[in-house]
Amino acid sequence: MPILRVAGLMAGVAGAAALGAGAASGATATASASYTAPKVAACSTSQLRVWYGQPTGAAAGTFYIPLQFSDVGGASCALYGYPGVSGVTAGGAQLGTPAGWDSVIPPRTVVLAPGGTAHVLLRITDVANYPSTACKPTGAYGLRVYPPNQKASVVVPFAFEACGKSGPTYLHVDPVNAGVGIPLYSNS
Repeated sequence: MPILRVAGLMAGVAGAAALGAGAASGATATASASYTAPKVAACSTSQLRVWYGQPTGAAAGTFYIPLQFSDVGGASCALYGYPGVSGVTAGGAQLGTPAGWDSVIPPRTVVLAPGGTAHVLLRITDVANYPSTACKPTGAYGLRVYPPNQKASVVVPFAFEACGKSGPTYLHVDPVNAGVGIPLYSNS
């Protein structure tokens, strides 16, 4: 009898161990499953208010303006990459060549909650740095801005000297960055 009890006990332990191993492997599989964050739709132009902050200064014939993108919609949205920017006349005609992209900072996705703001830094070169025949200096009424990956644009009133002819790239923009891009300002 004692041998049967030991054999039965060992069979019970082996069965429990097999069950435990199965449960443990199931737990491991569940714990190692990757979490996928919900997808956030790209910010549409109609969901954004585009505006500019205080110019940040000038250096060597160039001045900088933070362009802001605020989510005025009812849902979070994502921005990735570079906006399209160009100078325009009061009638909306493009002046010169659109903004070039500064690629020093790599693009990354910025998710905006409703009311949140992201920014880019727009560099505007003084058009007096270019030969007038190549540039044809012209007063711009504003900036036409296409949010990243959008086909609809908005015009932000902002008077400055632009090139009226295509050729010199007098505007440059970096990729979208999180937060408000105004010196000495925090949205927290």
